[in-house]
Amino acid sequence: YHDLETVFLPVPLHDRLTFERAEEGVHLTCDRADLPVDGTNLVHRAATRFLERAGLRAGVRIHLEKRIPMAAGLGGGSGNAAHTLLGIDHHQRHLHGALDAQQRVVEFGELFGLGQQLLVECGQLFVGGLQLLVGRLQLFRRGLQLPILKHAVKLDTE
Repeated sequence: YHDLETVFLPVPLHDRLTFERAEEGVHLTCDRADLPVDGTNLVHRAATRFLERAGLRAGVRIHLEKRIPMAAGLGGGSGNAAHTLLGIDHHQRHLHGALDAQQRVVEFGELFGLGQQLLVECGQLFVGGLQLLVGRLQLFRRGLQLPILKHAVKLDTE
């Protein structure tokens, strides 16, 4: 957990995740060779835990198209993990009729300690303590352009 007070702002960057049913296990691929696709990846970990906790036998194939800079503190990995939970949940509901997607994100987000539920919220958010939503903000007008700068030092936010 990160005990902090911060503002989350939506940015016009996004990664793309695609999901496909597999016979078993988690199979993650990525368009970036420098991103691990094993159990150290948050998407892989989220998918694995989801399948285990939900008691599902079927697996999932996930492809990640990475556009958000890595280790930049922009929430890309955490957001992808949150959307992995939503993506698998969506497929499971269509296949088996189950599970409340938003509740799953909160439930599994607590396991990871990533405040993932915040990363599926929209808008400007003030977050305090252990990444708990304190309130919604209107600090910046829509269409305002702010630069996003990535420092040369990698930020490990785990």
